Amino acid sequence: MTVLLLNQLVPLLGLIGLGYVAGRWLQVQSHTLAMIAIYFLSPIVNFGGVAQLKFQTTYLLLPLLLFVIPTALSFLSHRISGHLYQDNTRNLIAMSSATGNSGYFGTPLALALLGPESVGIYFLMNFGVALCESTVGYYHGARGQFSVGDSLRKVLKLPFIYAVLLGLLWNASGAPLPAVFLSWWERFTGAWVIVGMMLIGVALGQTGRWRANLQLTSVLFAIKFLAWPACTFGLALLDRAFLGLFDSNVHALLLIIGVVPLAGNTVAFATQLHLRPGEMAALVLESTVFAVFYIPLVFFLLQGFL
Repeated sequence: MTVLLLNQLVPLLGLIGLGYVAGRWLQVQSHTLAMIAIYFLSPIVNFGGVAQLKFQTTYLLLPLLLFVIPTALSFLSHRISGHLYQDNTRNLIAMSSATGNSGYFGTPLALALLGPESVGIYFLMNFGVALCESTVGYYHGARGQFSVGDSLRKVLKLPFIYAVLLGLLWNASGAPLPAVFLSWWERFTGAWVIVGMMLIGVALGQTGRWRANLQLTSVLFAIKFLAWPACTFGLALLDRAFLGLFDSNVHALLLIIGVVPLAGNTVAFATQLHLRPGEMAALVLESTVFAVFYIPLVFFLLQGFL
């Protein structure tokens, strides 16, 4: 698994490095990349993903649960971090707590560990996380600069929400997506990953010298690498012991979603909202490197359960 994670990490780090060069010496603006990712790439990628989902009645509970868990963590972290920070740092924490890098990082991991037959279920589960990221998480981020009303209006302006609704309607109609769209959808998906990871590097490059914030790093790592896995593993344990709704593959997918690092999309949101994007980019990079060593340890300790 360590080799697998390194194979995934090296290209991602390479994209971050290219972004750093672009932001540091080529005057590429992180705000421009963030707008492209949020308003053009993300809606098309998520519309295509939702439109192609094969819903099964048994699994419809999964995206609901994976919306509730990050929502609860986001609001709880916002309240608790208010005792540590009196500025918009608490908004940065709440926004980051609402999601994880379950897309760029988690999808290849799920594919390699459980095979292609599990990817459809994983996408369905990840839909709940992505929805929380673009609603609850984005709202908390916006509240660092704007009023409640303005923050809600900003959430409603996100095209992700309408792309998902349109995807659900298309899915319900039973009509297949045109072949030409599927071809371009794959290209947009690749572009989404590339732009999203380069954005981290651009934000770092524009920041210049960055000094580690040990307290903030500790808080976010505790949420992402302790609280998140505790919630998803606890859900899997509850189901195995009492409910019996899902099989062991779903339990493993829950754990994967719980242990992925901080989400790259939070850098796009932080950039758009002017919420310390350079610091957010550095935190995402730190958590991604840490995950390479952390995830194999977690799966080794829980191999008897899985």
